[in-house]
Amino acid sequence: MKNKKIYVTAILTLFNFVFLGTEYLFDNMMMNLVDSDGVVLVQNYILGASVLGFVLFPFINRYLKGYLEYVAGIVASIIAAVSVAVISGHSSYEIMIIIGCIFFVLLGITGSAAIYYSSVILRESSQISSYVGIAYAAGVFLQFINNNIIKKEIAQKAVIIVLAVSLIWLIIYRKKFAEEKDNVDKYDSADGYLIKNKMLTGMLLVIMVALMSCIFVSLDNAVTLVHAQGSVDIGQLPRILLALSGLCAGFLFDIHNGRYMSMIMYCITLISTLCIVIINFGGIFIAGLVIFYISAGFFAVFFTASFMSLSYKMKNPEFWAGLGRAVNNLCAVITSAVSVKLLTSGSNMVITVVSVILFVLISIVIFIYLNQYYPQKQVESDEQTDEIQEEIISPEKKFELFCECYSLTEREKEVLNALLSSDKDVQDIAESLFISRAALYRHISSINQKTNTNKRVGLIQYYYAWNPVENG
Repeated sequence: MKNKKIYVTAILTLFNFVFLGTEYLFDNMMMNLVDSDGVVLVQNYILGASVLGFVLFPFINRYLKGYLEYVAGIVASIIAAVSVAVISGHSSYEIMIIIGCIFFVLLGITGSAAIYYSSVILRESSQISSYVGIAYAAGVFLQFINNNIIKKEIAQKAVIIVLAVSLIWLIIYRKKFAEEKDNVDKYDSADGYLIKNKMLTGMLLVIMVALMSCIFVSLDNAVTLVHAQGSVDIGQLPRILLALSGLCAGFLFDIHNGRYMSMIMYCITLISTLCIVIINFGGIFIAGLVIFYISAGFFAVFFTASFMSLSYKMKNPEFWAGLGRAVNNLCAVITSAVSVKLLTSGSNMVITVVSVILFVLISIVIFIYLNQYYPQKQVESDEQTDEIQEEIISPEKKFELFCECYSLTEREKEVLNALLSSDKDVQDIAESLFISRAALYRHISSINQKTNTNKRVGLIQYYYAWNPVENG
C-alpha cells in the first residue's frame, strides 16, 4: 500500500506541476504578443481545451486498451515536447493558441486519468484530501523551483517536457497499482456516509463548485491583470503561500472523515468574497494576493478531493473523479470575460452586489448539499432495529409471544390457531380439533377471559391489533 500511495502522490504532483507550469509559461509568452487583458482572455482558450480533455477521458479509458495505449503514449509524448517548444518560441499568436489548445486537451486527459486512478487506489483511505493537498503543494513548489532557482530558460522548458512525458508514462504503467477490476460500489460508504439521492448530490456539488469558481476566478483575474502589467511577478516568493495553503487544506479537510470540509471551504469563500469587495474599494493589492493564494490552494484541494470521494458512490466513477477540475476550468472560461470587464470598468458597486449574490447562492447550495449526506452508523442502527421489529412481528413469533403473554394452555393455543387460520363455522373447527362443540366454546370463553375480549370475533380482532412491542 505504501508504494501505491507514493505512486498517487507522484502522478498528482506531476499533473499539478505540468498544468500550472505550462499555464504560467503560456501566459508569460503571450505577454510578448498581447496586452494584459488579452493574456487573461487567451488563457481561457487553453482552460476550455482542458475541459474537453477531462470529458474525453472516460471514453478513452474504456476503448484505449492494450498496445494502443503505448502508441497513444508515444504520440502524447511527442505532442508534449513539441507544444512546450512552440509555446516557448511565441512566434505567432494564432499558432500559440492552436498548439496551446492541443496541449491542454492532452493535459485534460492526463489530469483526469491521474485523478481517477488516484481515487481507485485511495478508495479505502480516509486521507484523500491529505494526499491531494500534499501533491498540490509539491506541484506548486516544483513550479517555484523551476521558475526561480533554475536560471536558464531552456532548462526550465526541458524540466516541463521531461516531467510531462514522465506523467504520461506513469499513467500508462498504472496497472501495477490501480486495480480497476475491483467493484467500486462496495466502497459506497468508505467515508462513513451514505447519500439520499446520488445524482442530486452530484449536481449540487457541480453547482457549488461552479459558483465558488466565479468568486475565485474574479480574484485570479485581478492577480493575473496585475502580473501581466509587470508590476508584480506572481511566480516569485508569494507563490509559496499557494503551496502552504494547499498543504494545510488537505489535513484540515480530513478531520473527522471530512465532516467539516464543506464548512471550512464555505468560510474561505466568505473571506474571498470580502476580499474582492475590499480590493475594488481601494484596498492594498498585496493583501488581496495573499488571500488569493490561500483561497486558491484550499479551493483546488476541495474540488479535487470532493469529486474523488463522490466518485465512489456514482455509477461512472471515471467521469466523476476528475469533474471538479473540469467544472472549475469551464467556469473560468465562461465567467472570465465578464469578470475582466467588471474589474477594468471601475463598477465597484456592481462587483460588490454580484459577489454578495454569488455568496448567498453558495450558502443555499451548501445547506442542501450537506443535507444529502447521512451517517452510515445511523443506517446500520436503523437496519438493526428493522431486523428486530421484523423478527418480533413475524406471524410465528407474534403467536408465541401472544400465547405466552396471556398464559394460554396447549389446548387453548390449538384453538386460537384454528380460529385464526380458518373461516369455518364452530362445528367444523371443533371436528378438526377432535373435540365437541361445547368443549370448543369453553376454550374460547377461557381465552376471552384471559384477553378481556368478547366472543370469537372480538378475540380475532384483538389478536391482529395486538402489538408485541408495546405489550411486551
